[in-house]
Amino acid sequence: MTVTGKLCLIQRGSIPDKIGDMSWILSLDISRNQLSGELPTSLSKLNFLSHLNVSYNNFSGEIPLSTQLQSMEASSFIGNQLCGPPLPKDAEMKIITQKVEMQVEEKRAKKKTSTGFDWE
Repeated sequence: MTVTGKLCLIQRGSIPDKIGDMSWILSLDISRNQLSGELPTSLSKLNFLSHLNVSYNNFSGEIPLSTQLQSMEASSFIGNQLCGPPLPKDAEMKIITQKVEMQVEEKRAKKKTSTGFDWE
């Protein structure tokens, strides 16, 4: 069975621990919200997860250990107070964060110059 569509989650608060019961999730992007707390260890149960982005929230603590989560890009976790693999050490993380922020600014500048407006 294949499930497609959008999953509507809360934009504030924490990720419910029951998210690990949703084994059908292939992609989860909850970036740029006001979510906080620790990432639930149940995320490690999402064996088919191929894309995860929790960047720019208020998460803290260690990233749960699992092959799936450790194989994600470090940029998927920036903008939080998270630690552990796949995040590099502090100095390397600052460089990655700066590069991502520069890319976002470049995209924003392109949008603004092509339309004359900044829609974000």
